Amino acid sequence: MSRLRCGAFLLAGALRLFGQRPPAAEPPAAPAAEEKPAPIPSETISVTDHELQLDGKTIPYKAAAGTLLIDGDDEKPYGIVFYVAYT
Repeated sequence: MSRLRCGAFLLAGALRLFGQRPPAAEPPAAPAAEEKPAPIPSETISVTDHELQLDGKTIPYKAAAGTLLIDGDDEKPYGIVFYVAYT
């Protein structure tokens, strides 16, 4: 009888394993929205005035930070470059 109980126990365990539902399928992915390129910002510049004290002399200078558009072969802007200049 011990073997019978052991066999019944193993059979019940096996049936439980095979009787489980498969994992739920993931919902279908939403159709990808048409990606639009980000708009290219306009050229900008910011200029500030400064002074530097060096060997007792005052040296005035300007600091400029800005962006420049890059044109493609079709002469339409497709990129932008950031710059800093000291004059």
